[in-house]
Amino acid sequence: MGVLLDSLKLASLNKVDRWVDFNKTNIQFNQETVNVNLIGTDQKHIPSLLHALKTNKLTLGNIQAPLKQVDLYNSEAILYSEKGDKYRVPLF
Repeated sequence: MGVLLDSLKLASLNKVDRWVDFNKTNIQFNQETVNVNLIGTDQKHIPSLLHALKTNKLTLGNIQAPLKQVDLYNSEAILYSEKGDKYRVPLF
């Protein structure tokens, strides 16, 4: 198992249990606090996420329930609603 962890190069995650825990932060979206999981990235992509949430009307128009959490990667974000729906938003 140790060889597998080393081969995946998960050095950017600085928690002890790299499979379960990762860096987290929160944002405000539609007057709701939304948990953001920083997966393979850091807080420097938060402005890109906020810009995408403001400008991506096609995806955000389809969201019926409030957002529960966001998985933020370097080039995209996966949004999860309270009803369990999942949406992909590219970051630019």
